[in-house]
This record gives sequence, C-alpha cells and structure tokens, in this order.
Amino acid sequence: MDLKGTHIAVTGATGFLGSHIALDLLERGATVRGVVRSPKKGSWLKDKGVTFAKADLMDRAALEKAFEGVDAVISNAALFTVQRKSWDDFYQPNKTGTENVYHAARAAGVPRMVQISTIGVYKPKIFGTMKEDSPKLSLKDRRIHWNYAVTKSLSENIAWELADKFEQQLTVIRPGPIYGPRDRNMIPVFERLMRWPIMLAPTFGLPAVHVGDVATAVVNALVNDQSIGKAYNTAGEPVSIRQFMRTWKEVTGAGPPLIPLWIPLKLQVDCSAARRELNFSNRTLRAGIQSALNK
Repeated sequence: MDLKGTHIAVTGATGFLGSHIALDLLERGATVRGVVRSPKKGSWLKDKGVTFAKADLMDRAALEKAFEGVDAVISNAALFTVQRKSWDDFYQPNKTGTENVYHAARAAGVPRMVQISTIGVYKPKIFGTMKEDSPKLSLKDRRIHWNYAVTKSLSENIAWELADKFEQQLTVIRPGPIYGPRDRNMIPVFERLMRWPIMLAPTFGLPAVHVGDVATAVVNALVNDQSIGKAYNTAGEPVSIRQFMRTWKEVTGAGPPLIPLWIPLKLQVDCSAARRELNFSNRTLRAGIQSALNK
C-alpha cells in the first residue's frame, strides 16, 4: 500500500503507542483519523494534522461511523496497565472491543487491518526463544496468568477469525515491553525506583523495545503487502533490569547504588521476520532512554 493520499484510522490514537503510530503515518503522507473516546486529549495531535472521531470500543455503531471512508484500520486501543485490574476490566475492551472493531470495519467496507497484540500472548518460555508459532495462552490459562495477557491472546484469536470470515487483509504485530516518550507505565515506575537511597537490581533479562521502533514496524506492515496474513514479533534483545538502571544513571547522572540480584534468566524473542520484512530494528538502550527522558 502506498500511504500517500490514503486515509488510515487508528484506534487509541491519543495513547502511548497510538500517538507514535499516528505521527509516523502523517510523516509518510497519510491522512490519519484518530478513533478515541475523548478527542479532547488529542488536541496536540490535532495541531499536527490528525483528525478525530469519537467512538468507544463498546459502541459498534459509533465505530462503524468512525471507519467510514478509510483504507485501513490499525486496531491499537486496548486496556494495558501495571495496576491490579479485574478480569472484566480487561475482557470488555480487549476481547469484546476487538469484536466490535472488526464488525464495524466490515460494515464500513474497510479492506485492510493491522492488529496490535503483544509477546505476552505466548505461554512463558524462560529457556529457548519465543517465535511467531510458539504456543499461546488460552482461556484455560486465566487462573494462573495475567488477565491482560490472556485477554490479548483472545483478542488476537478474534482478529484472525473475523478477518478470515470477513475477507479482510490482516497483519498482527506483537511488541515486547514498550518504553519511550509519553510512557505512562514503565518509565514512571523507574522514575520512582531511581529515587530510592539504594536499589536491588535484578539481572533478569526483558526484551524491552522503543515505542518509536514499534510504530515504524506497524506502519511498514501497511506499506508491505507481503505482511498480509502474518504475525510479527517486535521486541529487543533481552536487557537486564540492572543494565536498564545502570544506563539510566549514565544518562541522568543520578540514581542510587545498585545491588545486583542475580537471576540468570531472560526472555528471548525471535524478531528476524520483522527485521527482514518490516525493516524493524530496536535502537540502543542508551538512545532509547535518552529519548524517553528527553536528555
């Protein structure tokens, strides 16, 4: 798809990843319609050229109206929080909301879809590498796994099923833990931790990824028709929490003494398909933290 002159709808465009996707689309010549519950939150994006349509994920009729005349929908809106939430809190937007998005897109005649998923849909694999065909969580895993991860796995399954039923062209993107500018989850946690007088620093490795690099991969999925019908991991090389904290201290020049907590485990994710077909790459940790903190 040549993005110049196209109209692309982005659900959750005022959020963390959604705002970066919207700006990337604008830079490539697309007209961007943010589909959100509260357009007022996007005034700064409106100044940059994003238009808005008001629609809640629970309101299928409003979504259908919001999707009228667009060439593609990036289904990005979902509930993600590190705070404790109930099953229903996650189930309604992540599962039912996804159903509404795909039904509304079909009614509006939208042919192209990109679903934002997560590597959290995989069954945890401390040893070895998680690949796009690795086993995923199911409803029976609800009692022992994070409600967010299980509902996102259900969401992705619904996206595949409905896209196939409605003959929509679908690509799924599965990011790792995302950080970067406008992060309301990961960066605020580290900001609090790095004010402590002394800090335990686990060596457990997480495949953190910069939000801007995920957004680029998402937009590249629209550009490259080869991505249709495929899922892609977009994550970084495992970085220990200790290394994240050390780099934070290097960037800011401040932070507590770090006491290593040795946990010789890491989450390894195969992103070779995204690198090959979506031109995906994850910037260095130092550059990522600098951009997140505007240093």
